[in-house]
Amino acid sequence: MGLVVEPILQFLSKDDSTIDDWIARQYGYLAEYSMKRQFSKKENGPVLRFSGCGKRARQIAYEYHGFQANGKTQDSRSKIVFLYGDLLEALIVSLAKAAGVQITACGLDQKKISLEIEGVQINGHPDGLIITNPIHTFECKSMSSFGYGEFERGNISHEYLVQVNLGMEALGLDRCVFVAIEKESGVMSERIVHKDESIIEWVRQNVSKVIHSTPDNLPERCFTPNEKGFYPWQCVYCKFYKTCLVEPGLAKIEVVKNANKLKAIQVEAAL
Repeated sequence: MGLVVEPILQFLSKDDSTIDDWIARQYGYLAEYSMKRQFSKKENGPVLRFSGCGKRARQIAYEYHGFQANGKTQDSRSKIVFLYGDLLEALIVSLAKAAGVQITACGLDQKKISLEIEGVQINGHPDGLIITNPIHTFECKSMSSFGYGEFERGNISHEYLVQVNLGMEALGLDRCVFVAIEKESGVMSERIVHKDESIIEWVRQNVSKVIHSTPDNLPERCFTPNEKGFYPWQCVYCKFYKTCLVEPGLAKIEVVKNANKLKAIQVEAAL
């Protein structure tokens, strides 16, 4: 039996289901918090977070050393998408409470937790704790139809797995209830993620590269061009791609089928 999704679906299927006033007010507070968070100035400086540690070392290092964003940034559409995701995820937490799920340390009461790697603190805020035997951490993500389809097939993105594994490691737990909701249809499902020591070790090595780097001596570039000279889509979506590739003269932007792509100017020089 599902620990979160099944109770929510049972709750929603009842004609006489009601939302407690306290839960409804909490959702309102969460909506207000989400709006302020999405439209507030983000803090700069050497801050490492669980949610960002799944990126490649060079990309993290640009942020860690305070480089100015010089690539893909949030536009008006993406801000709406992120806010919509926050509201959906807050809704799942509220519905879980209404359905009787024993969830704590969630919403505005999320726990701030941390791990230390080589003297540097990494911070995180798990979405909650499910009070079962044993206790599970809780994570909820809204996804596109493509991402949700991958989740259904058991393919959880590396960045998400890093985030939930760091949360489990910091709390001394070894299981996470991971709930995914598809933005377009509202369908949702859950998976139990068990702590993976190999992922924790990968993070330690990845973060170590960042810590020991300098603005003049960054970790190696994340990707190389393919046989046609194009860098992968991850490069175009990185907010530092101009500093990493375009400004050093390794790549130029080309429009291919109405999409921006980065093409190596000299493939040999970029490898």
